[in-house]
Amino acid sequence: MTIYTDGAARGNPGPSASGFIAVEDGKVIGSEFRPNGKKTNNYAEYAAMIMGLEWCAVQQDPGSIRVLIRSDSELVVRQARGEYRVKAHGLRALNRRLAELASRFAGVDFQSLPRENRMISRVDRELNLLLDRG
Repeated sequence: MTIYTDGAARGNPGPSASGFIAVEDGKVIGSEFRPNGKKTNNYAEYAAMIMGLEWCAVQQDPGSIRVLIRSDSELVVRQARGEYRVKAHGLRALNRRLAELASRFAGVDFQSLPRENRMISRVDRELNLLLDRG
């Protein structure tokens, strides 16, 4: 299963939202988009990954599937992989939650993609529509 994630913040911090689109065998099988209140962009990126894994854990037995999380946030992807230290105090709990969720699955890989990726752009559009509605 592949989960495309994105987070958006208007201002840093500012009004923010997180979302994901889950794809399996080339078909969209789920999505969710939700506001976060006044948060940073990195918070929104983490929240999107967590949302995606939480959704996936409800849909299938996590111990039997591998998940690929794709995001346009190179920083958060590298922190999720353990390549970068999480310096921002407010993100440490999110990083721990993400790691705890990932440990439930047969495997979770994190990959950064350019914002221009078709699915990442689709998530971004939905988040902007959500933020436009206030």
